[in-house]
Amino acid sequence: MITVSLTGTPPFSGTWSDGQPFAAAGRTIQRTVTTAGDYSIKNLHDALCAGLSNIVTYAPPTATVSTNGTTCLTGGDAIAIVTFTGTPPFLGEWSDSVAFNTNAARLERKITAPADLTLKWFQDATCPGTVSGHAGFGARGTADVKLLSPANGCLMIGDPTIPFATASVDLTGTPPFTVTWSDGFEQTAAASPAQRAFAPAPGATYPLTVARARDAYCDLQLLNASVPLAVTRYPTISAPAQICPGESYDAFLVNPSTSGVITWRIDRGRITAGQGSQKITFVPNSDEQRSVTLYADVVDPNACNAAATLPVKMYPGAGPIQLSISPTTINLGQSTTVNVSFDLSTTSYVYTNLYDPIYQAIGLCQSGNSKCTFTWTPIVTGTLTIDSYGVPRCDKLSYSHTTATIVVK
Repeated sequence: MITVSLTGTPPFSGTWSDGQPFAAAGRTIQRTVTTAGDYSIKNLHDALCAGLSNIVTYAPPTATVSTNGTTCLTGGDAIAIVTFTGTPPFLGEWSDSVAFNTNAARLERKITAPADLTLKWFQDATCPGTVSGHAGFGARGTADVKLLSPANGCLMIGDPTIPFATASVDLTGTPPFTVTWSDGFEQTAAASPAQRAFAPAPGATYPLTVARARDAYCDLQLLNASVPLAVTRYPTISAPAQICPGESYDAFLVNPSTSGVITWRIDRGRITAGQGSQKITFVPNSDEQRSVTLYADVVDPNACNAAATLPVKMYPGAGPIQLSISPTTINLGQSTTVNVSFDLSTTSYVYTNLYDPIYQAIGLCQSGNSKCTFTWTPIVTGTLTIDSYGVPRCDKLSYSHTTATIVVK
């Protein structure tokens, strides 16, 4: 409430500095304001002439909510504080519906349960006031460190399927959370869990350790602060892409741990030389038609055991042959065209001949050619059948065969 005393000859009229007009028959005017600011009379007239005025400053009462610095309920007395300005007494209501009425400029309240408090409303002796700030309190939560991947605790540097280890911190409490690791790295998380990737140098076992964790109000209890991570190299096996049953081949282990002991294994075959070293010689079973699998286990005494696996496909038997003759009817002494095509991935070469009633060589398709065209002039008459044979890439595999017929008059 603003009260203005006027001097002069009534009646009075004029305008406030914010444009609101007034009129008064006596020497006092009053105005209720709800907005803070400087107020003055812009224009003033009495019955005879214009007059002068002074500036009046109006400041509504305030309530500022804060804490005593202890926001964790297990860390000592947690107190919510309200500081007032204005004219006592101060009345109001906390956000949890607890009412207050005090003549003191500072109100304290001890907190025993998690809460985030402010004021619903408050007023001083004369006016409603404005409220700012809040007081948040929480119970102590927990932090629990786990190794999310790799599941066996052994990270192989270079493994494309698991390029790094992931540590996970399960958090309880009031977010946001702050996690500080033993190497000084600090991360924040809006929710649980907090996760971090690691890819240390191979050849050692490292502790992944959380030094401290905190939620919005408290330092968290560390249930499990550290997990071990063993780090070694990721070895790979190098061998031919396809092999033949019963034949001998070499395989190599690339990038093993320098100090590790190497143990080789094979299914559907046998290792004939090199066990314990980076290079072996192996022979697949003579009757194997699909694949063999090579395994290499490397024991790293400073870290963990690494494992490499490589399936190796067997060559299939010779594939089908496409054989055609054009034209298919000719006179003796004339020539015809013989076309041969096949799949080089399964067949080394194809030879085509006439065997009955006499032998006559027609053509050999080889040297990396998968399509060949021959000009053939039969030397006998009759209905003749020519044969094409596909030779497989492995001696112990089956040949392919097809025929074509021509009439020679």
